Amino acid sequence: MNDGRLFVTSEGCSPHRLFRSNPSNSDREELNHKPMPPTLILGFGNPLRSDDGVGSKAAAMLEAELSPRELLVIAAHQLTPEMAEPVARSSRVLFLDAAHTGVPGEIRCQRVLRDPEFQPGSGSHDLAPSALLELAARYFHAQPEAWLLTITGDNFDLGESFSPALQADWESYLDRIRAWVCGV
Repeated sequence: MNDGRLFVTSEGCSPHRLFRSNPSNSDREELNHKPMPPTLILGFGNPLRSDDGVGSKAAAMLEAELSPRELLVIAAHQLTPEMAEPVARSSRVLFLDAAHTGVPGEIRCQRVLRDPEFQPGSGSHDLAPSALLELAARYFHAQPEAWLLTITGDNFDLGESFSPALQADWESYLDRIRAWVCGV
């Protein structure tokens, strides 16, 4: 349903233009003609909650290291609807986050599929990767391949340092991201 509301979109998480909640064909054509790196890394998590910030910290760290022509990196506190546009403009997406269950330091990579049951009015922030993929499909008719790479945390209390368990596997986590970018 198009209620005519406007949402701020973002590229690299800095607002730059508006689109209607149900973009027109000209909006979609403009989206398809803007150059975009084929790969998006979207790291999220609260950097003030110890291990919870691993996704955003990894993205921020790798942004300077990896080629900007082939890759867009976004580090964010949480996933928001505005991120559907860069997701839609990418051919593949890697979400980075901390896992709350499992053995601390365990690294897992799983395929993420869109969630057709997601209702956009049910929450505007703190989206799951599957909900963000659904928004990209619904509003931009895009279905990039997507994965979620997690590392299990041990401490989610207030703080800016990683737990010893996560710190011990930090470099392995970064290496898995690098390998994914290279298609390994």
